[in-house]
Amino acid sequence: MLPLSKIRKAMYPQPVYVAHFIDGTAKRMSFYSPADKPLDTERGRAVALSVAFGKQFIAGHVEIEGRIVAYDDLNGNATKRKRGPTAKVCLQVIDGLLHNPTPELVAKARQLLAA
Repeated sequence: MLPLSKIRKAMYPQPVYVAHFIDGTAKRMSFYSPADKPLDTERGRAVALSVAFGKQFIAGHVEIEGRIVAYDDLNGNATKRKRGPTAKVCLQVIDGLLHNPTPELVAKARQLLAA
């Protein structure tokens, strides 16, 4: 038997919208988002606020497998989280620093550490 996410062609694992409210509470709700389309943060916000019972919304974010993938503010402006450097880039810089350290590589290493 196929899982429902495969039948409906949804993202799996499902994204979770975490809404934060002015009284310090938070609501976590999973929501449907099509697998072949961009993440639908508006749907996640609507699902989480539907169970808020009149609480004042401050901000929220979307998580997939515990990692934050998008932020959402009071005005409904969703922004994607900036990605850090890839492991391949880090290994290239480390390899370069070990074998042939140059000022450019040192500067790049500092940038990677700051990210």
